[in-house]
Amino acid sequence: MSVVAHRSDFRLRGSLQQAMLWPRMMPGLVCGMAFFWAFVLLDPTDTLRGSLWGLGLAFAVRNLAIGYSAFYPALAAIGRDLDLAARTSGAGWWRSMISISLRLSIPAMATCFVLLFVSMLNDADPAVFLVTDETPVMGLTMLQLAATSTGGAVAAFGVIQMLLTVAVLAIGRLFLGKRIHA
Repeated sequence: MSVVAHRSDFRLRGSLQQAMLWPRMMPGLVCGMAFFWAFVLLDPTDTLRGSLWGLGLAFAVRNLAIGYSAFYPALAAIGRDLDLAARTSGAGWWRSMISISLRLSIPAMATCFVLLFVSMLNDADPAVFLVTDETPVMGLTMLQLAATSTGGAVAAFGVIQMLLTVAVLAIGRLFLGKRIHA
């Protein structure tokens, strides 16, 4: 979406930039309620709301601003001259974005993945209205266990959450860290 918002001639691209930030500006419970009602009204069979795809969509939209704010500076650092040179050579807009802008911003996309994973792992607000017995979410399960005063289970979930976060950050550091060249 950042590519369309900042590198295209799309007429509503200014609104698209703002629309990517809106879900993060509203409280997570409101975002979860909006997804709940959207799924109820648009999916009467209730297959999307009760699935991991629906939860994933709600978490992705809720955390879109984090990915956007991490990806946009890398995209802005790539000069438009490269895009224009590809367009001059006969590539269309889509081909020049894929072959130049997105290829050069692969490290930024990987960084966005790490940031979004950690953010989604620690987020529980959008899931309050969407979670079912078949699709539990770790953050919401921790809140439910804390409300029932089961401290040991909450601590165990906290350790698991911390280990997952450290593992993803270590893998990200391994692939995205500084490399020493001779």
